[in-house]
Amino acid sequence: MSRGGAWHDDELALTSAGWRIVKRTARNFWRAGSSADGDGSPMVADSFPDVAAAGRVGYINALRAQLARQ
Repeated sequence: MSRGGAWHDDELALTSAGWRIVKRTARNFWRAGSSADGDGSPMVADSFPDVAAAGRVGYINALRAQLARQ
């Protein structure tokens, strides 16, 4: 049994028909539960801080760019 969370990092474009997603990246950023070999060990991973720090989250990058313009 495990639980997890994910996010979609979408790039949008305004078209004549309205806003459309032109690129979607879905990433799992945390999970908790038993290990794959079933030994009952808890498994927790949270990659969001590392991925954001590496500049791979569009929303965070947009916020940083906005702050830099102020």
